[in-house]
Amino acid sequence: MRLFRARTMGLVMLVATAPLATAARAQEPGELVFEVYGGPYFPGESALDTNIAYGARFGGRPLAQLGWSIELGGMNLDAVNALPTTGAIESATGYFVDADAIWYVGGTGVGLFAGVGTGHLEMSFHDAADRSENALTFNGGVHYAWNFGRNVLLKPEIRLRWWQGDRYDETDEEYTASVGWHF
Repeated sequence: MRLFRARTMGLVMLVATAPLATAARAQEPGELVFEVYGGPYFPGESALDTNIAYGARFGGRPLAQLGWSIELGGMNLDAVNALPTTGAIESATGYFVDADAIWYVGGTGVGLFAGVGTGHLEMSFHDAADRSENALTFNGGVHYAWNFGRNVLLKPEIRLRWWQGDRYDETDEEYTASVGWHF
């Protein structure tokens, strides 16, 4: 059911922003951008409920088909079950830093990206010691970048994040929208 909700959310995001494609031009080569983003975060850990991802990105598009971005983000997750069993995860707070390479398909505003990063996760357990861990993360996804006016950018994005931790070794989904400024 959660997977269906996540995929439905992604589809709704893309359909809702599709009419904007005719009203705005795609992000252009040579631009640098600063963005802030937020949206639903669907954890791979079934004991945790959907919550919000947020953060900021800085990136550029030096060539028509190639770009890059550096991201600093976070998420806060709570337990699904109000009465968890001993040792069950009750909440998680995470922060991550990513470096991504972006390929703009045919030089358009559609970007396919992949990258590597590091994440820090603070986890609370029911009747057990809290735990924190640093983990290697891999991510990939798709976005579309639109310019509005002279300096405003809008970008819906779907991202998968693979956490490679000892306790939290999951694949999470992010469906975000960002507002940015290009210069």
